[in-house]
Amino acid sequence: MLAETIRDFFYTGHEDVLLLVADGDLPDRGPFREALKAKGVAIEVHDAPDKRGPGRPSGFNPTPEQDIKCRKIWNTPYYRPHAAKLVSDEVKYTVTRYTLERRYGKPDFGDQS
Repeated sequence: MLAETIRDFFYTGHEDVLLLVADGDLPDRGPFREALKAKGVAIEVHDAPDKRGPGRPSGFNPTPEQDIKCRKIWNTPYYRPHAAKLVSDEVKYTVTRYTLERRYGKPDFGDQS
């Protein structure tokens, strides 16, 4: 998308503003900046209004007290779906065994802290 926009500026020469959300979006190497300025294009860099970290936000956010209880349930020798159901009952919303495994790792039946 950005490459098509830059190509459009090169070939048609608008007198517009090229708005970037990061300075690294426009390559330093090559004639891009000079060619755009020669066409009368102003280059402005603005931060994106709502920058988020990579990945999907976690839906499992127990309180510290709940986290201790959930970890204890997860490390008890239950079947994993049963442990997930017990954790769901503890935090009052549905939690899958995959979410628990991503957060706590494989169950450590020797760790009962």
